[in-house]
Amino acid sequence: QWFRRYMEILRMPPILLPRPAYIIVDQFEELLKKYPEQTLPWADAVTNYHCRNNLARVIFVVTSDEGANSLLNMDWKQTRFARIVLNSCPLEHLPTLSTIDRK
Repeated sequence: QWFRRYMEILRMPPILLPRPAYIIVDQFEELLKKYPEQTLPWADAVTNYHCRNNLARVIFVVTSDEGANSLLNMDWKQTRFARIVLNSCPLEHLPTLSTIDRK
């Protein structure tokens, strides 16, 4: 990230600046179950640092409404979280030549 900071100090055009990285935190609910007191402050710190400094985009993968709500409740400071729901495709809508196992 030092390179990015150096380029910003030199006021290089945005096209030359490196793009932010993506941090993907998978199975966030499992972290909440295993480390209930440390997980939410850690998620808050990671999101604050990386989003504020435009270093990375943080993606938390949750599988339940409770997990999503625990993150959305931390959104009181500013709008940092956006909820995107990915629904699975029904079996009848899959193409016939799809390599997905239909059983």
